[in-house]
This record gives sequence, C-alpha cells and structure tokens, in this order.
Amino acid sequence: MIWFLFFVLLIGNAGAAGTSNNFIFPSNLTTLNASHVVEGSYEVGSTVDLRWDTIWDTVTIVIWQNGKPPYQYLPNSVQIPNLVTSYTWIIDISGTNGNPGFDLSNGSTFYFIITHTGTPDLFASQSINITNKAISSSASSSPSSSLTTEATSTASVSITASSTSSPTTSPATTSSELSTSAKVGIGVGVTLGVVAIIAAFALGYFLRQPSKSPSTHTMNTKPGDESAEPKPFVWQPPQELSSNAPRPKPQGLIFEIQG
Repeated sequence: MIWFLFFVLLIGNAGAAGTSNNFIFPSNLTTLNASHVVEGSYEVGSTVDLRWDTIWDTVTIVIWQNGKPPYQYLPNSVQIPNLVTSYTWIIDISGTNGNPGFDLSNGSTFYFIITHTGTPDLFASQSINITNKAISSSASSSPSSSLTTEATSTASVSITASSTSSPTTSPATTSSELSTSAKVGIGVGVTLGVVAIIAAFALGYFLRQPSKSPSTHTMNTKPGDESAEPKPFVWQPPQELSSNAPRPKPQGLIFEIQG
C-alpha cells in the first residue's frame, strides 16, 4: 500500500516536472519516458556537465549508484539558486573534498536527481556510466559540444555484455530476432524499474530528514538565599598593648596559701 501511494504521488511530480522542471543533460527520466538510456561513459577524473531547467527558487543535486539508496551529495551542490542551470563536476568518487564515496565494484550506473531544497519534490536524469578507465567508441550518445570525454552508446554496451557472458559456440541473439512478447516484457520491466528508482529515492529522502527534537539544554538557577553577596573581610594588624594599660583581673575564686 505504501509503494502504491508513492507511485501515485510521483506520477504527479513527474507530470509537473515535464512542463517546468526537467533535465536537459542527461535527459529527463520520467514515467512517461521510461526507456533506460545510458548517456555516456565517463572515466574517473573526467568532467560531466549537467544542465537543467527549473522554476524552483533553490535546488540541490544528489547522485545515486544503480538507483539505490543511500544517495550522496555532489560538492557545493546544496541550495543552488534558480539563476544557475548548469553544473560541472570533475568526477571523483573517493569520498574526499566534498565528493561522494562509491565503490565501482557495486555497479557503474549512476543517476542524477535534483530536489527542490527542503521539500520532497524532485526530478531525475537518465543514467551515465562511471569507470576507472575510458571506454572508446565510434559513436557517442551525448552532445559533442558539451562533453570532452569518450562515450559509448547503449547498443554497443549491451552487445559487448551479451557476447562476453554467453558461450563462444552459441551465436548472439540480435534485436530483430526478439519476439513481440519479449519486447513487451522488456518495456514493462523497464517502466517498473524507473518507478522503483524514483519511489526508492523519495522514501530515502523522507528517512534521511533530520528530526526536530526539543533542546535538552537546561539552565541552572541559584537559590534565593544565595543571591546576597557576602560581606568583605578587612584584615587588621595586631596591636601591642601598653605597659600602663590595666591588665584584666582573673575571674573566679582566689586561694591564699599560708605557711
């Protein structure tokens, strides 16, 4: 039931994002455009230029690995004013200098998500691949005017993956040999995957909101009888008694001894 409510909420957010808030690069990811596209493969140390449109006053950029929580922030990406609609990131996943910390052995697919700062509203981008070394390709799926890194298209990545995982004696299956039912199954699976990604992000966003607990600091007050200030003590030097001064007589009984 909870996932269904998230789905209904995010459908509305995706529809609003399509008209006023959306990614330009990587392209926007919505439930209406649920086909998964890998828009380039980037080596650690190269740069990626993010571009978007928004009507929100401030936005925050986060990144997800494989579309699974926890999300992490990019350097200086919190509360970006709406006059700024681009962001250049020198890819660093070491977890230092404000960069996110990721292990590529857990996956190389990453999504960017922009949130309306302080709210659960968001829109997401298509994915990119991050690798430890450049992947050469004759075709690039990203605009050449905004990217300087080598990229590979989705088709070439898919063909390479299928050919390496299958035995050398069996021929690779081409896209023309897929049956109609298989294509429908792939489309449904991709759509559900996109919905799961966005829903998981919203859930993670809510869970990571800091709780507003009352302050536990208390002030100690002094009792009323301690408010009076103590009287100052003035030291006086001892005085020598004069020989003419009368000596005090002893008090009590006096016994006389007779011989």
